[in-house]
Amino acid sequence: MKKYNFIFGLKAIAVLLIIIDHFVFRKHIYTYQTFPFTFFRDGMNGIFIFFVTSAFLVTKKIDYIKSNNIDYKYWKFNISRLIKILLPLYTYAFIIAATRMFPGFDKNSFDSILTFTFNYMGHPHDNVEMHFWAFCAEEMTLFLLIIPIMYFLNRSMSLITFFLIALASIGVRYYSFYYQTDINSFDWYKYMETHLHLFGFCFGAIVALTEGHKVYKLLFNKLKFHWFAALLLIIISPYLEANAEVSYQWLNKPIVSTFGFAVICAYCLNNMTSLLTKALSNKFFIMVGAIYYSLYIWQHPFTFSWYNAGSGVDVIIYATLLSFATGTAAYFVLEVPLRFIRKKVGLIY
Repeated sequence: MKKYNFIFGLKAIAVLLIIIDHFVFRKHIYTYQTFPFTFFRDGMNGIFIFFVTSAFLVTKKIDYIKSNNIDYKYWKFNISRLIKILLPLYTYAFIIAATRMFPGFDKNSFDSILTFTFNYMGHPHDNVEMHFWAFCAEEMTLFLLIIPIMYFLNRSMSLITFFLIALASIGVRYYSFYYQTDINSFDWYKYMETHLHLFGFCFGAIVALTEGHKVYKLLFNKLKFHWFAALLLIIISPYLEANAEVSYQWLNKPIVSTFGFAVICAYCLNNMTSLLTKALSNKFFIMVGAIYYSLYIWQHPFTFSWYNAGSGVDVIIYATLLSFATGTAAYFVLEVPLRFIRKKVGLIY
């Protein structure tokens, strides 16, 4: 998968955006709505990048298995991913529970991590560790949607199915939003956390399945559509969030941002020699992208949970260094050995 190193660059940017949000900008973001702080608000852009890139990689892997007639079973793929995801996550949860690092980390929080049910148990947002709502959405959607569709349908039917689900997901999002009876008492956080972002995963899968399609030459070489996507992500969307009604953040931004990142992903995929693709594939981004999972989990105690303690430069540096040190250690202590074991027992093709 070296061809797709730019994906790890995007994952690196995602986790860096989340770190910036959790520590550096958080005090200011909720003090006033202002551009360009709204670009980093809630770290949601980082989460949306994860949705697109995770679906992209999973789709590419399964497509490669099927295209090359590799004898690799459906159950093996699922077991391999469960080991990769759950063991590092459960290790984190047990350590957090044992050390009592989070005052609000109660039994319900612990159970919701073990069962991936945070989105459906009504816990307060401040009790969530490392934005676990996004994890629930990501992993459950991959297991229940992306993986089975790719394994049991051919490429054409998979592409059509993802397209239809994306449209349906967006439609349901608008329907459920505008049919709320009292907008003044609307639970914004619950809407964001419980509402499945199926369109984001479908966008990533669609990009993966349409690599090399002639439409991209029109979009990128002639229409320069990637410049519009960049403008949309960096200026237009943050500006609208700062100046439009609050509904933009919760209803439209996930759709707009996810679409924008999917376009950027498609551009890099179909323009491997471009400056952007090369920049995302540099050694620093690949290094951060390689440890993104452990860093995403372990940055939370040192960034999000410390923002009330102050925002001095020394605290920022200390928290950032601890985040990277712990994330790197978790990667080499857990992820690398687990990959070796999975390969040894035939769970990795």
